[in-house]
Amino acid sequence: MADSTRVIEKPKTKRPKRLAYNRAKQQEYRLRIKDAIATCQAQVVQLEAELRRVASIPAPSRIRVPTLSWQDVAEALADSVDDVQTDYASLVRERDARQELLRQMLSFVEIHHHVGRSALSGTDRNWTNVTLLTHAASRRLGMEWITGHLYHNTERMLARFAFPPPLDAVDDCVVDASDLDCMQYAMRYQREIRAPLDATAALIRTLERQGDPIDAHLWPADGSARIVLDEVAGGASTNLRVLSVHSHHFYTDTGQFLPLADEAKLWRSLLDSATPAHLQWPRYIQHMTAVARSFTQRLFANLETKRPTLPR
Repeated sequence: MADSTRVIEKPKTKRPKRLAYNRAKQQEYRLRIKDAIATCQAQVVQLEAELRRVASIPAPSRIRVPTLSWQDVAEALADSVDDVQTDYASLVRERDARQELLRQMLSFVEIHHHVGRSALSGTDRNWTNVTLLTHAASRRLGMEWITGHLYHNTERMLARFAFPPPLDAVDDCVVDASDLDCMQYAMRYQREIRAPLDATAALIRTLERQGDPIDAHLWPADGSARIVLDEVAGGASTNLRVLSVHSHHFYTDTGQFLPLADEAKLWRSLLDSATPAHLQWPRYIQHMTAVARSFTQRLFANLETKRPTLPR
């Protein structure tokens, strides 16, 4: 009879593979530990070398700062608080002053808005009704504003009235008669003063303050006068340029300009019916030139009288 007994085989185990994997992981771990130890040993060598280097440097002498008591610290903090409060009060006063200045300048601008932006574009302006406020800071700013308007176009004004190049002498009167009903007179004067700029400017200011202005009784006081001082190269001389402009007179009630004969009388020139019409204008021009030269002659005489006191 056939043997029907079955042979039961044992299942294959995974143990050998697991053991091999664990051995590989342990070997990798040991290698990492070995690398870390080698790195630390190298760092130890470097740190020991750095320690020896630092130890060889002489240690600086150290001043032991005494410890402050809490009372001293509190007193110092109180002083700091006082300083901060003082600064704060000062800033508050400055803020109030600036706000007041702003209010004053807004008032100043409102009063003088009629001057307009074109005042700086070269357009002539009448400054008769321009005033300053009593507030000190706004008064100073207003003065700077007016001064900027009056003198920003100095070169344009000198070119307009055909001033010669610096140091070229001129002494005459230019009459703009393009409109005989509205004439304009421009006295031109230019001389070299052999004295420094500062001394010459101080002399002219002195002459103006002595109660006998340089244009008194020779040129209308209400004329527009500009005195320009330029320092000559080297600083030993000053170029003095004077431009004084006066316009045709007019009636205050009607605003109409005076006829030529009446205008001439105000300048002490007699143009009556006995003077031929074709001679009236040339004689008037001749008279105005004489008026201008009398002004400049006295101006230069005053400067010559005082010039010996100027430093050279």
